[in-house]
Amino acid sequence: MRVLAFCNRKGGVGKTTSALNIAAGLQARGKKVLFIDMDPQRNSTQVYRAKIEDEYTIYDVMTDACEIADAIQHTETLGDIVPGDPQLDEVVYQIMQKTASERILRKKLKKIDNIYDYVIIDTHPDQSIYVINALTASDGCIIPINADKFSIDGLADEMKIIDDVKENANENLSVCGILMTMIDTRNNLDKSMLENMPLVAEQLNIPYFKTYVRKAQAAKDIQTSSMPVFIEHPSATVSFDYKNLVDEILEREP
Repeated sequence: MRVLAFCNRKGGVGKTTSALNIAAGLQARGKKVLFIDMDPQRNSTQVYRAKIEDEYTIYDVMTDACEIADAIQHTETLGDIVPGDPQLDEVVYQIMQKTASERILRKKLKKIDNIYDYVIIDTHPDQSIYVINALTASDGCIIPINADKFSIDGLADEMKIIDDVKENANENLSVCGILMTMIDTRNNLDKSMLENMPLVAEQLNIPYFKTYVRKAQAAKDIQTSSMPVFIEHPSATVSFDYKNLVDEILEREP
C-alpha cells in the first residue's frame, strides 16, 4: 500500500482539487484507492458526498473512538473515503498531548495495509498535528504550488517541515515532487516560472513533476458540480493534464 499526502501551508494552490483528481485517475487505472480527508473544512468529503452525522469520521479515528476501517464510507461514484470533520479543530491540543501523537494515523493505517493500493491524504493548509500525522503516515508527499513568487518562496519553509518529519518520525518519507497548478501558458509570469522550475527544484534539492496542470474553468466547476474534473469533464485539457500526471506518478513509483 502506497500512501501519498498532499500538503502546502499556502491555501488556494489546487491541493484538494489535485488530490481528488489524482485519486480518481488512479482508480481509472484499476488501482484500489482510499481517500482520507484530514482537512476540517472537509471539501473533499463534500465532493465524495460522504456523511458525517451519525457516522465515524477521521475525528473518531484520531481520538481513538474507532479503527480506520470503521470510518471508511463506500461511495458509488468516487470510491472509498474516510470523511473529514469540523470537530478536528476542537481537539488539536488534546491530540498533541498524547504519547507519540504524530504516529496515530500511521498506526491505524497499518491495520488495513493489504486492502488498498493507494491512500491519498488531503491535508489542511497549516502546520497542525494533522499535517504531521499525514506526513508521518506517508511514503511520499506532493507539493502543489501556483506560479507566483509567494509559492516559490514558501517551498523552503515547506521543506523544513518535511525534513523535520523525516528526521524525527518517518525516515522513509520522500518528496514525490513539486506540482505546478493553475498555469496560464499565455501569461508571461507563468511561462517564466515554468521555465525556471528545474533550477528552483535543483537549488532546493526537490524533484518536480514535468507535468503541470493548466488553468481551466473545468477545474473550478468541482466546487459546483461536486465531481472531480477527471470524471465530470473527461475531454477537458485539464483532465488530460491529470491523466498525464497520474502516468508520471505511476512511472516514478518504486
